[in-house]
Amino acid sequence: MTRSGRSLRRRLPRNNNQRGFTLIEMLVVISILGILAAVVTMSMVGITNTAKDRAQKAELQTVQVALDTMAADKGMTTGAISCDGDAADVGTQNMKAFPSATAPLYPNYIRQPSTSYSYKCTASGEVKQIT
Repeated sequence: MTRSGRSLRRRLPRNNNQRGFTLIEMLVVISILGILAAVVTMSMVGITNTAKDRAQKAELQTVQVALDTMAADKGMTTGAISCDGDAADVGTQNMKAFPSATAPLYPNYIRQPSTSYSYKCTASGEVKQIT
């Protein structure tokens, strides 16, 4: 050793109580974290699907309530509100033309001009989702 190397060596404190983690310990911890991440990920997939289903049902209910409210305001039964032929057969996401272009739900009865899913109305006034 050179003279500068020896003097540097003397200045460093020696502590024999310091120990690091072994490779086995690190592998065990990493594998446990991997298992936990897999469990959380799988549970989130189920939660996401449940949330999508609930949002779909809530939107259908919102469109139905808007149609019922419009019928009540006009003094008609829900079935008496006519749907355009295209909207009744194909379904639409455009609430500016639902249930008909002359009497739309948007902007008086529903807040957004379009929906996430397509809907049609039946002759009885029931709103159904097009899948």
